[in-house]
Amino acid sequence: MCLFKHRVNLPRGGTIAKGQIPSPALILYTALIFVNHKNVEIHKQIYRLKTFINILYFVKFMVEKAPYDVLKKINDIEIRNYPETILAVVKEHDDDTAFGLLFNYISGENITQKKIKMTAPVISSEKIQMTAPVISQKNYMAFVVPSSYNKENVPKPTNPNVSIEIQPRKTVAALRFSGHSSHKNIEKHTQQLLTQIKTHKLKTKGETYLMRYNSPFTPGFLRRNEVAVEIIEKW
Repeated sequence: MCLFKHRVNLPRGGTIAKGQIPSPALILYTALIFVNHKNVEIHKQIYRLKTFINILYFVKFMVEKAPYDVLKKINDIEIRNYPETILAVVKEHDDDTAFGLLFNYISGENITQKKIKMTAPVISSEKIQMTAPVISQKNYMAFVVPSSYNKENVPKPTNPNVSIEIQPRKTVAALRFSGHSSHKNIEKHTQQLLTQIKTHKLKTKGETYLMRYNSPFTPGFLRRNEVAVEIIEKW
């Protein structure tokens, strides 16, 4: 167990109180940040590492997955029907920043109103179970809000960069693949998806997007990734 004997002021703001038991991410963050607190690139790498370690520390695995029904299989692709879904969304940010903002939202940067008999709503924050997949496309990333929440009780983000959106029921064509979600791998499977869609004369709606189901620490061969696009259903 690691206890800080004195109050620590971090170079980029924030403190570690005397006697506080920090998370592993905070220990590493504090150690690394004092190595070179003037190097901007190091700060970026530390921020990414801190976010990933926090995910490992707080989330052992993603329990709930976004529900869907498979309507039909065409070679390697699945035609799926997704019900109305609540999403926490970040737009116009790079993937690392967007992921950090969304992770902070489910970690407590939110306001929830819990109705208690004979009193006004009590406003507090709560941790939200992480779900899969993480949905992304250009300048867009979203976490699926667990099904235990609805339009009325979903916690409101305190950060203006995070918004809550209701995704209506839709039908999509999805292609699953393993490995790391590198640009080359995504592009390869996106082209495979679009080729099969064209071959079977399916009509698409909107742009393709990526769905990732695993933490950054999962080995490539065990990862589940999918590229998908909404289609105009004919079933």
